[in-house]
Amino acid sequence: MPTFGERFKELRLFQFLIGRLKTRWQRLRNRHLLPISIPDR
Repeated sequence: MPTFGERFKELRLFQFLIGRLKTRWQRLRNRHLLPISIPDR
């Protein structure tokens, strides 16, 4: 069973990747002005 520290690091990494994806999507939307609304989860 993974320790709390390992789980915490995985969670932080996951949030970091999600944040990067969101910022990348926002940049693409701003550049091309896409009328696509992405559901925020």
